[in-house]
Amino acid sequence: MRIFLTGATGFIGSRVARELMTAGHQVLGLTRTTAGAEQLMASGVEVHFGNIDSLDSLQRGARLADGVIHTAFNHDFFDICRQTANTTYRVIDAMGTALGGDAKTTDYNVGCRHGIAR
Repeated sequence: MRIFLTGATGFIGSRVARELMTAGHQVLGLTRTTAGAEQLMASGVEVHFGNIDSLDSLQRGARLADGVIHTAFNHDFFDICRQTANTTYRVIDAMGTALGGDAKTTDYNVGCRHGIAR
């Protein structure tokens, strides 16, 4: 399978990418920067430029994949739980929309107890 992975250069995402590739999957990793792209390419991950604030880039990445895994995290620590929950909702909604109508699956966990704005 080809998996679109947000947060692919991060602590968790880089390990998820490695596990996916070890299991024989192709990984398309989201990155904002050239340095991130170089890190992904060095580890065998295909590069998709964009960021979690660009729903268009998320949908384009999701459409190129058989499934998605969201591990990205916004490190702005002001109102962190609410912001993280809202960003996660937007990311999942955008990628879920892109995957709609297919036999693809979106599975997610949100680690905050604060409500998600809609």
